[in-house]
Amino acid sequence: LEERIPGPETDHRQAVRIGLIRGLDDIAVRGNRRAFDALLAEARRAAPRPGPSVDYAHYALARIATVKDFPTIAALLEQLPLDAPHGELIEYMARVKTPEAQRTVLRWLDTKWRWSALRALIAMKATGVRDRVAPYVNDADPDVRKYAKRALARLPE
Repeated sequence: LEERIPGPETDHRQAVRIGLIRGLDDIAVRGNRRAFDALLAEARRAAPRPGPSVDYAHYALARIATVKDFPTIAALLEQLPLDAPHGELIEYMARVKTPEAQRTVLRWLDTKWRWSALRALIAMKATGVRDRVAPYVNDADPDVRKYAKRALARLPE
């Protein structure tokens, strides 16, 4: 994009950028290192830029990342500003299913991303987290309450 359409970010460039990102948002691309690196660069660059490209980049990145990409995704989560979208990257952790991934998800449980953290804990069948999840049964957000109840029903003791 930078070579083909140089210059400041315009609506046209934003539309082309989103199109390119969405083209990489395909499970068939999973494990493709060049695609992963391109989306990672976009995710890192997109955060200060207005527009939906950051959402698309994170979603595509979480979709094509493999278990081997865990350290990179975990580092990206820590680098993002708090107002940047984190949900898809947090939910990616469910694919990893390691104690380290579980600890990473638990760090996001007490933030505005608790909905995604609960979904990830359910998907990874996290153990030993029921005490951390229980308070969210009374959360103000009905979606959080729903996933907290689901987590308590499904997670092992």
